[in-house]
Amino acid sequence: MAWVMYRNFKNGQLAGDDIHAGYPVDFGTGGNPIGLLLLVTGSAIDQADVTLQDVVAGASDTEVTGTNYARKAITSIVDGIVSTDNTAITTAMADISYAQSDSGFTTAKYAIMYKSNTASIGSETTASCPVIASYTFASSIGNVAGALSLDFTASTLFTLA
Repeated sequence: MAWVMYRNFKNGQLAGDDIHAGYPVDFGTGGNPIGLLLLVTGSAIDQADVTLQDVVAGASDTEVTGTNYARKAITSIVDGIVSTDNTAITTAMADISYAQSDSGFTTAKYAIMYKSNTASIGSETTASCPVIASYTFASSIGNVAGALSLDFTASTLFTLA
């Protein structure tokens, strides 16, 4: 999967301070988890978005609903594996899956990665959850025809140049 990093995430990570709405984000084992939600619809992802509320507040940005869908915690994050040529930081994560359900969803178009402001994914106050990255699927996906698995193994989140 190829992710597009939000502008404020990049700025906050590089600035190394907390003036960018919850950045820098700690991908390590301490603190609150990294979360993932799926959007049904939406216009082009707005790189000016800062928080999860910014992402889901738009009238055209609707979170997926359906049996076996819930926001998920991204686990087993391996932070900062630097490539041999020192141009990329690769972050590997455990895959995320949604069990099959006849009353599930078929319309997920975008994935949004964010830093939760609580220890429990799904109980966040979205106004203070900084967004990290977005992914646009080639076509709508779902879990009605079968289980859905999102493969995050050795995904390069961003490249340093």
